[in-house]
Amino acid sequence: MRISRVVAIAAIISLPLVVFYFLIPRSAILRVTTEPVEGEIYVDGELVGKGTAEVTLPLGSHTVSFGELPDYNSPEPREVELTQEGSAVVGTYTRQTGVLVIDNMTPLKMPGVTAGLIALHLGEIYLNGTKVGEGEICLTLETGSYIVSFGDVRGFVTPQEKIVIVRNASSETITAIYTPKFRNISVTMAKQLMESDPSLQIVDVRSPAEFKAGHIEGAVNMPYAVLEQRMSELDIKRGVLIYCASGMGGVLGAGILQDAGFNVYHMDGGIIDWVGAGYPLVKEG
Repeated sequence: MRISRVVAIAAIISLPLVVFYFLIPRSAILRVTTEPVEGEIYVDGELVGKGTAEVTLPLGSHTVSFGELPDYNSPEPREVELTQEGSAVVGTYTRQTGVLVIDNMTPLKMPGVTAGLIALHLGEIYLNGTKVGEGEICLTLETGSYIVSFGDVRGFVTPQEKIVIVRNASSETITAIYTPKFRNISVTMAKQLMESDPSLQIVDVRSPAEFKAGHIEGAVNMPYAVLEQRMSELDIKRGVLIYCASGMGGVLGAGILQDAGFNVYHMDGGIIDWVGAGYPLVKEG
């Protein structure tokens, strides 16, 4: 009798515990979304949706992973501890990117050496019709196809537009050559031209101080900064030989005169190569 009473009391005490045990939630909802695009959603290796998914799962640890999409980096898989309150996961896809290097240039003789070129970077650069820089730029872009075009530079032939494909985690390089419409000649050819053509006009685009310290005989000083304003002083019917210290200013000046209709010769290497060849200079003052 006594034992039966003990058993009955134990049953009465344990009954609420058993009921409570079965009333405790053993599962919850896991909500998963992807942005900014709709990607496939996997939970514990099984596909459960695309873009957004709500699944009821046992409490505990679950693995959420995402499918691949073209031109996007997939979110990393995640371990989620699902609790009674439920859990939410957002998977963010990021665009794949690559590097595009664009170099606009015209080869220019390196002064002071018999062989060697330097690049004079010229011209505006456009990507799909929008200006992105000038001369030389390096861009990090989303993967895909782009049209690269170039602005006009006076006295030079504008390079044709190019189509480039930027690939993921790679680097693409475009070199656009601006070809001069004027003639580049060596200092030796320049000296011969002076001797054979007495009507030749010689233009020095260096600063007045540089010109005064030593210039080619018969040259007129028209600094590059004011060349366009003063070029009306020149006779468009006569040839023009233009030079600077090393060639860079002379190239740009030659382009201005060529664009204005002059018959232009540019002396490669400038006054540096002229002196290096042993040719004389005239000093003032």
